[in-house]
Amino acid sequence: MKKCDSLSLLCQYLQNLDSRQEDSAPTPKVRQKLQPDWHAVARLADQHFVLPLLYQQLVRKRILQLLPEDLQTLLAEIYKLNRLRNDLIYNQINRIAFLFNSAGIEPIFLKGSAALLMELYDDPGLRVMNDVDFLVDKKDLPTCVELMQSMGYYPMEGLKLPEDFYHHPPLVHNSHSIRFEIHERLHTDSVLDSEAIITESVMIKMPDGIVRVPKNTHFTIHNILHHQVFDKNSLNEETPLYQLYDLYMMRERHDRHLDWRSICCFFTNHSLQDPYYYSLDLLRKYFKQRPPEKIRLSVQCGRIYRRIMHYCNELLASYNLLPRTKNLKINQK
Repeated sequence: MKKCDSLSLLCQYLQNLDSRQEDSAPTPKVRQKLQPDWHAVARLADQHFVLPLLYQQLVRKRILQLLPEDLQTLLAEIYKLNRLRNDLIYNQINRIAFLFNSAGIEPIFLKGSAALLMELYDDPGLRVMNDVDFLVDKKDLPTCVELMQSMGYYPMEGLKLPEDFYHHPPLVHNSHSIRFEIHERLHTDSVLDSEAIITESVMIKMPDGIVRVPKNTHFTIHNILHHQVFDKNSLNEETPLYQLYDLYMMRERHDRHLDWRSICCFFTNHSLQDPYYYSLDLLRKYFKQRPPEKIRLSVQCGRIYRRIMHYCNELLASYNLLPRTKNLKINQK
């Protein structure tokens, strides 16, 4: 089974992930057609950090029983473990809210943890997270680090960051593998101002305190900037689905309330309209999601952007300034 076929099938199963919609069991004729290399599909889902999503969708579509038994067991176990891990993350965020609020601080959670807190996914076990990022005012950073240390967290050993890096060294704990990164500014700060994120953030009530998340429009902009521009995923064909799926779910849940005019103007004003169009084109290509109303996709523009950046990357590689694009591995989450 070709990789492109596996990717096409994987994306087909990830579409319209909604607990309110449950497909009927496949007919015998459909069962005959559903004979892909499921291990290849699962390996690809693992590379894109969407195994729990795949498992849950196969259950809802009543297709899971078509998989080999060993793979059924593996997917179920991975989903359970990720659900337990995300429950632990939620509990740790709740503790952070209580301690930080006592010091007058309301942290702004980003990316995957924001998606969890915003309930973009109807099941908290579906989003895979490697670490938890949150943003605070620069003046509050020393206090936040002290509070995290009072919870038993300490800086990760063997990692040296530049002095003016945008986040504090990752904080880890002896009792679990969750890593927290405290940002004093976003790495997108040269484009998307951290102050705007903080000022317009949305309050989330936790059991024992209050945290914040970016407003939906900022979440969308930050998502595209992060996975297409600053992670350089437009340079290759390996855009991680777990990041793109956050954007997909944001549109599924809140598309009518997103300020697409402001989003489009933002990328146009910063001469970043090509990666913006490319992201929307990926949503259409992978998940059959139509572009926002009154937004005309320039697919050619996105392809030209990718080709130009690929050429620039190869040119830099020829001078030994960075590895060739075909060898690039996007492993960060």
